[in-house]
Amino acid sequence: MADALVGPWLRATVTVGGMFASVAMFSALLASNARLPSALAEDGYFPRWMARRSARRRVPVVCVVGSSVTYAVFCLSSFGNLIIVDVFLTDITVPLEVAALIALRGREPEPERPYAFPAAPSPSRSSPPA
Repeated sequence: MADALVGPWLRATVTVGGMFASVAMFSALLASNARLPSALAEDGYFPRWMARRSARRRVPVVCVVGSSVTYAVFCLSSFGNLIIVDVFLTDITVPLEVAALIALRGREPEPERPYAFPAAPSPSRSSPPA
């Protein structure tokens, strides 16, 4: 489409931009997906060796490598299988999140809430809509 609109230089620019965007998204996913197992390991819910960090940059190396290997394994699958796995994992995690929320509310019904949304103003019934 870019080639038809402007010329081959725009097609090349869009392609290179898409490649940079893909690399950036992949890096963001690796960083965010490595954070959860690292935090769980630091809290004692996962093996302690998973919390090991590099000396220079304090990066959770084991979790980043593990996340990378997991991504590489999923890349070998078809797109249809990836959708099935995604839906399956979502079907598992959402009920677990709700169960964790219910358990936390039962264990700590009145935790400190430093951030609160202001109350929404109630609509006035005296004036008709314009």
